[in-house]
Amino acid sequence: MQRIQPFLAWSLALAAALCPGCSSSSGTSGSQGGTAVPAAAFTFTPASPTANQVVTFTDASTHTPTAWAWNFGDGATSAAQSPSHAYAAAGSYTVTLTASNSAGSGAAASQELTVAAGQLQSINQRLGGLDNGVVVAIMTYAGDIFSWWAGDLDADVYFCPERHGTYYGGFYVKDGPAVGVPGYQISTTLTADAGNDMIDSSQGYVTSAQAAVLSALAAAQQDNLYAGTPNIVQIRTEIATLLRSLRESTANSDAVRARVLALSAVYGDLDGQDNCCYINAFAQAYGTMDAAQLAKLATLRASFLTGTYQDGSPFDFTTCTTYYLYSGAISDTSRLYPYIADTDPLFFEP
Repeated sequence: MQRIQPFLAWSLALAAALCPGCSSSSGTSGSQGGTAVPAAAFTFTPASPTANQVVTFTDASTHTPTAWAWNFGDGATSAAQSPSHAYAAAGSYTVTLTASNSAGSGAAASQELTVAAGQLQSINQRLGGLDNGVVVAIMTYAGDIFSWWAGDLDADVYFCPERHGTYYGGFYVKDGPAVGVPGYQISTTLTADAGNDMIDSSQGYVTSAQAAVLSALAAAQQDNLYAGTPNIVQIRTEIATLLRSLRESTANSDAVRARVLALSAVYGDLDGQDNCCYINAFAQAYGTMDAAQLAKLATLRASFLTGTYQDGSPFDFTTCTTYYLYSGAISDTSRLYPYIADTDPLFFEP
């Protein structure tokens, strides 16, 4: 027996060397030609995702797989080694990975993944059933409060003027429904696109002389905006700094309030002067426009203010016939008296 065992071991080793693709009773189960079948495994992050948040799946399979079959449990699949996927709705999903190579595929690996409701879904559920005007007001104030708490000074100064108060009172008064109306939207590039049409004569809306008048607005307004003393950037910086100080302590709230109101008065004066420059420049350009230009500008305006709602009905706000607060029509226009009923004082020169 002592002589037979070494001979048997030597024979098996020789057979494996001469025929590497052959299997033997001493071979590894689930392998072919020395290549083992992959054992599927994976990890994912974040561990507790929310709806619409991207989840990254990382392959951790052994034995060098060359192909991967993912099933994310919501009907979506992937053949990538380490894919990413976002779940549209909250719920529990079984994620399954099958890994394979030339030796075949082993048992699939599965894990349960729980997706929580996203922030937007939670907000929509809590606001469900409320009047649209109430929803818009809540979202507006909630956004401002969050911005104060999580934002920074630069954002307060350069991004959101409404955080400092609607000093003219008409920020939310519109001549078309601004929000909450499916099918009606205002392009985020409207100001830039339409503004360029007013200062670039090659667009065909204004002459080079008219474009020069309107382009000069920047120089006329920059002193009040940032170059002069006082200026709007300085005032907004001080107002934002004062208001942010109340997050730490309210001990000086009366003094802060008095200073903010005083600064706001100067702010309104400077902004009013810039509005006056704006009005005068456009009045000057308008006075030199011919009928063809005016017709082309009317068509441009209509392209922004006409369209079709999602239910197929058309809308046309090129001529203001109704005033809106957010997306609700204002039936009692006497409420607007301080804002639109008597604007003569804004244009009166003593």
